[in-house]
Amino acid sequence: GAKPPDFAHLPMMLAPNGEKLSKRHGAVSVGEYRDQGYLPDAVLNYLVRFGWSHGDQEVFSKQELVNAFNWEACGRGDGKFDAKKFLAIQQAHMKDNDQSGELLTSDANYTQLAKEFLGEKGIFNIDSTKLERALRHGVRARARTFVEAAQMLDYLFREPPELEEAAKKVLVPEAAPRIRMLLDGANAIDSASWNLDALKKINDACVAAEKEKGFKDIMQPMRVALAGRTATIGLAEIMDVIGRDVSIARLERAITVAEGRAT
Repeated sequence: GAKPPDFAHLPMMLAPNGEKLSKRHGAVSVGEYRDQGYLPDAVLNYLVRFGWSHGDQEVFSKQELVNAFNWEACGRGDGKFDAKKFLAIQQAHMKDNDQSGELLTSDANYTQLAKEFLGEKGIFNIDSTKLERALRHGVRARARTFVEAAQMLDYLFREPPELEEAAKKVLVPEAAPRIRMLLDGANAIDSASWNLDALKKINDACVAAEKEKGFKDIMQPMRVALAGRTATIGLAEIMDVIGRDVSIARLERAITVAEGRAT
């Protein structure tokens, strides 16, 4: 004898070309979006905002959606799936605050998810303090998904880091003296004085010592020596995260590789 509820739905989502949305346009399961490193709240945000408006606000926490949603502001016309906008909302959920100033993804939740995605790459037993430091050093600000975050964090927690194919050509005999300069600076700092400010000073000293060379020519061999790749966070930040012993071991190993290319 209960009264049937009223039913309603948001406008239909079409493909970018106006056709019926299919898998080739990006219509995948929730599980696949999870595997791509999307956050549940970001997916919900995009779906709700797709057919509903609330002024100019695009990014909402789940609670903000609950508080603000109403059917009167819903559209009636079908819309087109926009992968770029979806990704932008996802990135905002990874790095931005809601209207009250709270992080859309808490530090604790972000750290836990980053560990899970690193685990899928075979990296376990991660030091949470080092991970949080790495996130503050630019990873959180740049990563758009947790797959990207794990890729950006990989070289910091994999020992030894994988040497990317494009980076191998950087470790040549001519690079060894520059890497040794950084190694000498690292050896001069004891464990108690190993901090970001001290590391930035030795990096600056390396650049000043070879100021006739281009910045890239000086820094790239050091970057590859520490990370095995050419695109990373700052050198001082890398060394701050991985610590003194690992930094020195990586630099020594890279010098051996570079010098060995001469034979």
